[in-house]
Amino acid sequence: MALDLAPLARTRGLIWRGIWNETARYNHPDAVTERGLNYVAINSNVGASPARDNGSNWRLLAGPGSKTRTVIFYLGDSLLDNGSCNYLNGGQGDRWASNGPTWGPVANEMLGLPCVPRWTPKGGIAGQLGTNYAVSGAAISSYITPVNTSLLAQISKLLADYPGGLPANSLVVIFIGNNDVGVSGTIPAGGGIWSEAHWKTTAPFKVPPAAGAGLISVENSTGAIPSLTNYVIARTPSGVLGPYPITGVPDRSHLIIQNPFGIGAAATVPSQSVLQVFASWILHEELVMFSSRIASLLSAGAKIIWTNLEKITLLPIFIGSQSGLSDASVAYWNSTAESLIHPGSTRNIELFDIASVYQEMCKHPTQNGFKDAVTPWNNSATLNPDDLVFYDTVHLTAAAHRFIAKRFLEMLHRRGLVTAA
Repeated sequence: MALDLAPLARTRGLIWRGIWNETARYNHPDAVTERGLNYVAINSNVGASPARDNGSNWRLLAGPGSKTRTVIFYLGDSLLDNGSCNYLNGGQGDRWASNGPTWGPVANEMLGLPCVPRWTPKGGIAGQLGTNYAVSGAAISSYITPVNTSLLAQISKLLADYPGGLPANSLVVIFIGNNDVGVSGTIPAGGGIWSEAHWKTTAPFKVPPAAGAGLISVENSTGAIPSLTNYVIARTPSGVLGPYPITGVPDRSHLIIQNPFGIGAAATVPSQSVLQVFASWILHEELVMFSSRIASLLSAGAKIIWTNLEKITLLPIFIGSQSGLSDASVAYWNSTAESLIHPGSTRNIELFDIASVYQEMCKHPTQNGFKDAVTPWNNSATLNPDDLVFYDTVHLTAAAHRFIAKRFLEMLHRRGLVTAA
């Protein structure tokens, strides 16, 4: 429910106009409410929905100081990082992968809450620890910084910071997966999970005894994509062998499989075995590792907000790519995460459907205050980043982050996840 802003409006010199009316004209400093949030007009407008505006006509309005007893922690990657990666890689800790703050810090600002990057000196002050643990480049178990800043490491750092349990009314927001599924080009850009691709052997073959020794060629019965790296599992009549790393597809009829890991040398794969090409095996193992840490966060008193993964073929980097394979990777990630994590209020795990927010921005940009959801800004001197959804071929503009922040706050208020001060 929106705050009663009439008294606040008077103290700030605002003109309280009540619930937004699509036929009314608004000018600065008119203030309105829509969809449970409050806004102040920054430009004259008629029919510009505050909830759909990208920041051109309206700004979210928060009360002076904190209006909530809720503490919000953020864990994840560049879509939430607000300076940690920059600092750890030699910068000042004042940069993000956008032209402005990411959606978590924006949401906190609207709630009157701090959101200091935890991995920076400012975020490490005793008694005033930063609440944003997210670091660009993070995946569940991998990272690009000099120190381990993977999601698993972020969780460990958070729990170590609060050995007696998290503060009361803590929300832990987790947005991860882009770097696991392969925005950097490791999996979908290299072909996706191929979970529906099956090859049946017509004759037995032996696994080579050492990497690079005796590489084998396995004939397949369906089309493959050349020059990709992925994994294959052999489902034999007597059990599962693998996974084996695939180092290449020289043509559309054969796979080249290197020495497997976790399998004895010179193992025989029998005839009539089904080979399934999987990156999903890797994704599954990552999610299993993560889901085991969920219990630790819950035991520490967290209420977890898990974000699903957006349809990454909406990102400019994937335009013209093997979209079916990339989308299959995301679908596998989201469905597997849901089955392992079991979001639901009875378990203190809520879902923030950020995938739908991406769809809203990218499929209907003009209805949501944008002019273009395909062209990346890339620091163009001729384009206005507030008109665009994408900052570069992967990351969002500050305007898109503000849009997500509004949807996030709407979700928090709708589900009663913010505790009033």
